[in-house]
Amino acid sequence: MAKISHKKEKLIEAATNLIYKNGFSNTSLADIAKEAGVPLGNVYYYFKSKESLAKAVIDMRKAFYEEQLEAMNNLTSPVQRLIVFLDFVEDNSDALVKYGCPVGSLCQELDKTGESFAEDINALVRTNLEWVTQQFTELNLDNARSLAIEFVSNIQGATLIANSLNDKSIILDRLAGIRKQLEEHSAKERAS
Repeated sequence: MAKISHKKEKLIEAATNLIYKNGFSNTSLADIAKEAGVPLGNVYYYFKSKESLAKAVIDMRKAFYEEQLEAMNNLTSPVQRLIVFLDFVEDNSDALVKYGCPVGSLCQELDKTGESFAEDINALVRTNLEWVTQQFTELNLDNARSLAIEFVSNIQGATLIANSLNDKSIILDRLAGIRKQLEEHSAKERAS
């Protein structure tokens, strides 16, 4: 992978943070330049448009999640991997309540822009969904894809409701319910 310049990296990080906190539409290139400590004119050196910067944000988010999921793959049990996934969500629950899901929010907002983000946005969701499906497949469950959709939907739904109501307990309660189901499955697997 080509080395990314320090200024470009700072711009992508600033854009990622501001778009997450304020939304794509409410974040200007001037805001991003200021947050990154980079002159506004330099933004155009690295990115031809706000949309090309958004594409870099999507790519960075995708790389981050792929890295996290790959690290979880080092765990021996699919149930253990899914529980660590839930731990990751719980560890970030304060931000999720305040700003929503960084992937879900970004996907929803950018999908409405009319820009050509569809494939890139779908890749963000698909990465998580495919990984969760693989975990359920390794558990030899016939309905792995349906279970993965339910798993991801539960987290996304809880995050949306918790964000809307500013209530962290919604996320924590849903995560506890999912954990309980996973632990029950693990206990059944050990007993057989």
